[in-house]
Amino acid sequence: MWTYDLKMKIIHEEAKTYYKRFFNKMSGHSNPLISGLATHTIPGNPPRRLKRNWCRDLLNE
Repeated sequence: MWTYDLKMKIIHEEAKTYYKRFFNKMSGHSNPLISGLATHTIPGNPPRRLKRNWCRDLLNE
């Protein structure tokens, strides 16, 4: 979705693009501790649904 005046993406779309790029770099990282963080949920912590927006939720959109 573009704004019509400056032809810039809205913040939500930019955040989604950058987080997906960051997540893909983490999954292929050579350090096993960093590549272990590349999961859709926080390791050892069940997903909770509070009224919060998490960066990890952008991967499901």
